[in-house]
Amino acid sequence: MTRYQALRRIGLDPLAAAFVAFFNWLFGASSNEIHFMHMVIEFDKEEGDD
Repeated sequence: MTRYQALRRIGLDPLAAAFVAFFNWLFGASSNEIHFMHMVIEFDKEEGDD
């Protein structure tokens, strides 16, 4: 699962999810974390699509 897919699953629209995922990549966040607002969301990269 990518950051974008994780953000879409929690309800962000496509543009916002892409924006947040891009800035996480740009600033070097860990590959299984999403830094969003004042939160750090951890997700399992290996989880398959349902």
